Amino acid sequence: MFSVKVDVIHSVLELHLGGPFTEQQLSDFAQELKSVFESLPEPPEGVLFERKNARPANQHASQLLVIVCEFIRDSGASRFADVGSTDVPGLTYDINTRRFVSEEEGRRWLLQSAASALNDSKHRC
Repeated sequence: MFSVKVDVIHSVLELHLGGPFTEQQLSDFAQELKSVFESLPEPPEGVLFERKNARPANQHASQLLVIVCEFIRDSGASRFADVGSTDVPGLTYDINTRRFVSEEEGRRWLLQSAASALNDSKHRC
């Protein structure tokens, strides 16, 4: 089960992936995600990916999850908040890509970033 929502006000893409998933379900999720990114006039400020309850059905599905996370990280979004109980193996976490245990923490980090960007742009005018 997955969902993709766009928070236009905060320029944040909210992704939720839960329960057991197969390669086909993850592929469907990736296609939906790609469509959403292509429909946006510019990359979002942030992406919140909540996957705490996601359980890959097998090793291949786990490997595809890494590819999806890399796609999100490389999408052009300023920040990527990965919400999960463990790191995604092979995904590099840094100042703009962080893992959080709770969705609230990840959202707060993304919204602080969006607020900073908005304030910076106001001061430039």
